[in-house]
Amino acid sequence: MSGGIYEIRNTVNGKYYIGRAECFRMRFNQHRYKLGHGRHHRLYLRRAWTKYGEEAFEFVAVAECDLEAAIQLETARLQSGDERPYNVSRFSGGGDLVSQHPEREQILARRSEGARRRMASLTLQERVRLYGRAGEQNGMYGRRHTEASRRQMSETIRRMVKRGVEHPSFGLKRSATTRAKLFKIASARLGQKNPFYGKSHSQATKDKLAAGRCGSQPTNVRAVVADGLQYRSVKDAARHLGIPSALVIYRIKSPKYAYSYAATAPQGQAEQSAS
Repeated sequence: MSGGIYEIRNTVNGKYYIGRAECFRMRFNQHRYKLGHGRHHRLYLRRAWTKYGEEAFEFVAVAECDLEAAIQLETARLQSGDERPYNVSRFSGGGDLVSQHPEREQILARRSEGARRRMASLTLQERVRLYGRAGEQNGMYGRRHTEASRRQMSETIRRMVKRGVEHPSFGLKRSATTRAKLFKIASARLGQKNPFYGKSHSQATKDKLAAGRCGSQPTNVRAVVADGLQYRSVKDAARHLGIPSALVIYRIKSPKYAYSYAATAPQGQAEQSAS
């Protein structure tokens, strides 16, 4: 038998690369060729070979065994907690080659950019066809969330999503550059490019959407103080005072009136002030 577990040992610092092979001689020649030409797939080992030179390394056949035993021995050695191996993965035959890689951040950045470019090159229909899970392919097909699950998800969203004055963009205006970018994105979905082009909601869907919006406030709503009374929004103030919304805004901006935007927008304040 000429195969099994082997090591490429650095005689200077005691570190080593561990692997398995069906033929030691052939595998050693492959390693020497790739390391000598700077093309080895293990970056740590390649850098050490360049730094210390070929004469600092020795190739050692550790144990002769069959493939199944070699896989078990190699995995056991890699997972022993020894920090000396040049191996990136802690599993025989590969596995996770990124987590311990010295260029992990660059690899993840390249992957992310590649995925972003690919998704940007696909149309909405292509993305749905390739990655969509419609009908029976969807994991929730034929199932419904329980009321307890829905309440829990709703509460989680409320905690995570900042609204009103708590939103980091509250009171801020988009720059001209940002507006231009948003306009360009929106322009690509106008007319026949819009997936809803030529369609309309059914009456049942319209009723459901209206019921969902009932009582809700926009995320950018600002409370208004008018003559000492506080209202949830400009619209609420206009309705209770019997004047147009534009007039409320004018009085807020004018120093002649005791109108201003409030620092907070507590729920139910408008109804209380109108009583």
